[in-house]
Amino acid sequence: MKNYVFVGGLPSHIVGVVSFTKFGQRAELREELAQEAAAGGCVILPESDPAAQAFTPVELAKYASFGSHKNAPAEFLEKKHAAILAFAAFQASLEKESN
Repeated sequence: MKNYVFVGGLPSHIVGVVSFTKFGQRAELREELAQEAAAGGCVILPESDPAAQAFTPVELAKYASFGSHKNAPAEFLEKKHAAILAFAAFQASLEKESN
């Protein structure tokens, strides 16, 4: 089991396990389940990923709801963009491993 951080733009659900409803929400998942979820579009990063660690507790509290991102400062949005790019790389690495 590893901890993962949700950095997606819309809620995502892993049926029977977790519903990611807040930006920055953390959950402990089996690696295989996390890989399947990421391959299916659940925008999560391993908690150890620098892009997942970039957000301050204040930012995560203030911008936990997805609608709040439209009013977020550029610094937060840059971190969010970096997290999305890190997710794309994470997802691509999982695809390479499965082939």
